[in-house]
Amino acid sequence: MAENNTPLNIEKVVSFIKEDIFSKEYHCPYTDAAIVLETLRKLHEEHDLKWIEQAARYYALYSHNLLQDEEEDPQYHQTAYRLYTWISEGSRYLQTVYPEQLAAKREEMEQYIESLRARRNALNLIKDKQADSFIRTMLYKLQASDYLLYASHKIEMFLYFLAYDKSLLRKQLPIIAETIYLLKKNGVISDNHNATLQNILKLEIEQYEIIISELWYTNAQCVLQTKIEEAIHLIVLSLLSNKVPFEETDNTRILSARIYRYLSRLDTPFSSQLKNKAYTMLTGESSLEKKT
Repeated sequence: MAENNTPLNIEKVVSFIKEDIFSKEYHCPYTDAAIVLETLRKLHEEHDLKWIEQAARYYALYSHNLLQDEEEDPQYHQTAYRLYTWISEGSRYLQTVYPEQLAAKREEMEQYIESLRARRNALNLIKDKQADSFIRTMLYKLQASDYLLYASHKIEMFLYFLAYDKSLLRKQLPIIAETIYLLKKNGVISDNHNATLQNILKLEIEQYEIIISELWYTNAQCVLQTKIEEAIHLIVLSLLSNKVPFEETDNTRILSARIYRYLSRLDTPFSSQLKNKAYTMLTGESSLEKKT
């Protein structure tokens, strides 16, 4: 995915946006992008220039969701990137719309642009099958110095790798887990990046829940056991990498109960006890068997 540095024809882009989402019955399948789209349309109806900014945010979100679902992106990433750069340095948009907040808004736009650059760089490395090599190099530098140059950009790329290349969490989990541990240990990862990490892991854990549920009552024990082991590894990584590891929350209890439930399905003499433990974690009651 190459960066397009030619001057933006804003009239042409506005025409494209209007044709894309205003001039037809248009439904956005992604909740986060749909919320932005609703705001965008309202601002446009009110002739508020901020709708252009919302359009950039909308296309960035839509692109991210498509890529996360391993769908093809019809240049939405590029549209978002070019809109943000036009807003920042190709026009007097910020001076006109935010005269009292100019410095803060410029910094905000730069953060959006840097995130999109990190996404583009990550996608290029995924395409060239170099994501694994990048993570290994990142881990080596953390081990050697407890430090990363341009840490925010590299962490953004790392998170995009995990979001878009689903094979990495399965094939390279030990390396990824150690990288996350060192990022947290050395205070390199921000709260926002950690929240993004938790969301990526949550989505992947939920995909495993669907797969395991489909296999639960089948005879495919070997496949089921492999999926259970992979799911438990991901759940433990999520719990350990949380802002406060193993903090007592509803989500922690649900994930912990899920581990016990998964283990109860394996060939072990402790299946009944594990099932009861899962029930206790969720309800606070002592035994499932007493309810049946």
